[in-house]
Amino acid sequence: MIDVVELVWPRLKGGKSDDEVKADRRRDCQDLRSADWSHDVDVVLEEARRLQDAELDRRKSVEGKAVAYLTLVGVLIPLITTFGANAWDSKLSAAQRFTGLVPLLAAIVYLLAAGRWAFHALDIQASARVDGQSLARLWSRPRNAPAALVNEILVCVRFDQDGVNAKASAIRMTHAFLRRAAVTFTLLLTIQIAWKPTTEIIKAISIAAQPKLPHPVPKKEKVKAVPPSPKSPRSAEPQLPSRPEVDGLKSSKVPPAGSEKGRQPGSPEKSSTENPKASR
Repeated sequence: MIDVVELVWPRLKGGKSDDEVKADRRRDCQDLRSADWSHDVDVVLEEARRLQDAELDRRKSVEGKAVAYLTLVGVLIPLITTFGANAWDSKLSAAQRFTGLVPLLAAIVYLLAAGRWAFHALDIQASARVDGQSLARLWSRPRNAPAALVNEILVCVRFDQDGVNAKASAIRMTHAFLRRAAVTFTLLLTIQIAWKPTTEIIKAISIAAQPKLPHPVPKKEKVKAVPPSPKSPRSAEPQLPSRPEVDGLKSSKVPPAGSEKGRQPGSPEKSSTENPKASR
């Protein structure tokens, strides 16, 4: 079963407390000092020196990785923050901005955690070695000096193992957080690149999935007659009579000759026989 918490935020497992580490180291050192290396002491001494050199190389390798990871974290954090600021200021939709904000913040947090563990790997810890005073003390005793030297070298190797193991665990956690930071940053880039094509495809699919309805026939709208606006008596202009009325007025003023209205009372009526040319 996948541990979701471990997948999101890795934790250091299997670690012992400081008291347990000290108790185990004390017991192992006592066992090494009480061992008898008188048989084939030369072979055992060479092997002890090889173990000591391997432990020193292991320490140097761990510290070198810590320096490289710390440099990488110091370079990536400004780049990611600058990229996030540019993406936030660009012309993007609100949904795209807030969707990209989650992996951006996650990448920054993972990088900070990786830098923290890299600093732990560079912690200065006590180490043990066989120096001149130790050699003088060993060769001043009546005991077999080469066998005693083997004991001291192996005790020093056992003492340094705890510090190197702690540094290696810190490097392992640094690598885990860097891996998650790379995944989240890749997710951020994928969102920024594939957002527009994805939205276009989803929009096209949604339009194609809609049922096609027949187009409704447009109804003819009835035009309502607009009533004339009432005019005030002051604004009403006097209407002139039409041309037939004007002609009638003119004809009423000047009656034609020979009509009853134009004849003066008491004037003799002329017959048609008196002017034969007119009747023709």
